[in-house]
Amino acid sequence: DAARQGDSPPCNAMDIGANMGTMTTSMLKAGAKVTAIEPQRDLAQLTWATACLNQWNDRLTLYGNAVTHVAAEAGTVLSLGNGEKAGKWGFRPDGSHLKADAKILHATKVLLEQVVGPTRHWAFVKIDTDAIDDELTETWMQMIEAGKVEVTSFQVEEPKAAVVHAMQTRHGYSMYITVNPH
Repeated sequence: DAARQGDSPPCNAMDIGANMGTMTTSMLKAGAKVTAIEPQRDLAQLTWATACLNQWNDRLTLYGNAVTHVAAEAGTVLSLGNGEKAGKWGFRPDGSHLKADAKILHATKVLLEQVVGPTRHWAFVKIDTDAIDDELTETWMQMIEAGKVEVTSFQVEEPKAAVVHAMQTRHGYSMYITVNPH
């Protein structure tokens, strides 16, 4: 694994919708340099604490934000919780997102292209926002087509058939569909 070889720089990986940091932790443990995005502040803090405890925090860039693919939405606030979104947003280990009186969470949106920044080579990108996965995947494809980035592997939770087809035909990716385990 190139990420573990002493003279090689760590590979870059991104975890969009990091949640409790399970995927981020696995990538850090493998030696990757990880950019993680998680709008639920306590879960983002848990991810950071895990990285610090294991002395991986020097390879983790963590955004406690929601992510957007629309430039005009950057800096606006996403609210998650009661009302029509109750029970439909983000996994919580305690199940609190399923309760009628779920606390409303607020997170400032950050533009995906700004998070990607000047990093050109990405070994792995995981997308699981429970909302805009297909749109973010399409944004990655546009960045690939524009020559801004190269991505070796993607993991997208429950992509629509059109996204799977586009990833296969436009870029030659093998798509393995993951199913939401919760």
